[in-house]
Amino acid sequence: MNQEELAEYIGISVKDSILLGPISSGARWSQSEIPVIKLDGRNYYSRLAVDDWLRSYGGFISDAE
Repeated sequence: MNQEELAEYIGISVKDSILLGPISSGARWSQSEIPVIKLDGRNYYSRLAVDDWLRSYGGFISDAE
């Protein structure tokens, strides 16, 4: 899912979802609060990885889908 879909999925603003994403650490490495895949300069998020990340922080995951 892309940045906008991530924000909607976890119920936060796009601006806040960007703050969770990769942050340049000055070298080629970046840090991210949330699991991210970077392709062609765009961030993508795996729904399964996001669910695991939410569980690790005690977030609510609905099995209703």
